Amino acid sequence: MINADFGHAMATLFPGVDLGKCKPAALEKRKYSCSTFMMYLGLDRVYPDAEHHMIVFARDYRRCLEDITKTKVVSDDLSVYVRNAVTLDPSCAPGGHSALYVLAPVPNNTSGIDWEQQREVYRENILQLLEARTPYKDLL
Repeated sequence: MINADFGHAMATLFPGVDLGKCKPAALEKRKYSCSTFMMYLGLDRVYPDAEHHMIVFARDYRRCLEDITKTKVVSDDLSVYVRNAVTLDPSCAPGGHSALYVLAPVPNNTSGIDWEQQREVYRENILQLLEARTPYKDLL
């Protein structure tokens, strides 16, 4: 298993090797997959009404996907995945605390988005979405 973009991984891991249909020219034509914006949150409260896994879909899911993959812009209508580990494994955080893993698909780095400038705005948008549409309150 490779946790990297296929074209980049093949060209980087196997330079000069005859990979059949995966020749460098063919790899250059492949499109890169999306990237992710991730947050790891250690919180001083628990969320008994929250499931272990939760997906909040964008209200206009098709547009969200097109923003990520075609126009490659930061969408204002987000989809977000949250894993609340302590619901199944309380040892993931001290008693009375939660450990959340939050992931949002975003355009890949060919988009030209300056994440140094965008990250705080995107972080706030994700936290606002979670407060509005999930049991996760008091995040801001």
